[in-house]
Amino acid sequence: MAPPPILPNIFRCGFLWENGTQTAANVMHFFSADETTLFGHLNANVTAGMWGMSPSTARIATVTITQLDNASATQEFATTGAHWAGSQVTGDYDPAVALLISFKTGTRGLASHGRIYLPFIESGGTTTGTIGTGAETPLQTSWAAFVAAMSGVGSPLHIASYGVYRVTDPGPPPVYETVSPPTSKAVTTVDVKQALATQRRRQDRVRVGLPTLLLLQAQLEKARPKKAQE
Repeated sequence: MAPPPILPNIFRCGFLWENGTQTAANVMHFFSADETTLFGHLNANVTAGMWGMSPSTARIATVTITQLDNASATQEFATTGAHWAGSQVTGDYDPAVALLISFKTGTRGLASHGRIYLPFIESGGTTTGTIGTGAETPLQTSWAAFVAAMSGVGSPLHIASYGVYRVTDPGPPPVYETVSPPTSKAVTTVDVKQALATQRRRQDRVRVGLPTLLLLQAQLEKARPKKAQE
């Protein structure tokens, strides 16, 4: 396994969704002072409009925050309030697709852009695999406002690259050579895509009736060592 990234003041945030028995997880990175400060900024600036295509039964129940210093334990924060939940009323969603949110920085390259796939997209709000301009516009406004607000309070959204390594000696223990070091760059542009997207691993949600791999991802987030809250 390659060495873990060390990026000063960069925090990996797991947004853990619950919708009845179904679970999913999104991961974003932020620059901030500490875990408590970052969650406070998230809680103050997240809005329900960001999850506007998800049913009201779906919510981000927990946020896990891990400082990328290869030392600090993951902290877990339970969420409260309607701003962490979807707003669609039917609750009928397509488990195989997701809403694609694209992030870009001021530079080119694979380490300079990223994306997340928002789950539980309400079926009634889509047409031929798209969400349409009427839904896309308020989502775009909400996400752009969130990115700007987080930057304004000193916890900007970042794209973090964990670096690229090659094995020079299989060991044990293995010896790695750094091909590209870990980097982190602030997000400057957010783009909500109208066309629905998917990840190959999401197909397990359809085949076995449960989001197997997303469930494992959520469980791994919860299994990280926790630091007791004061």
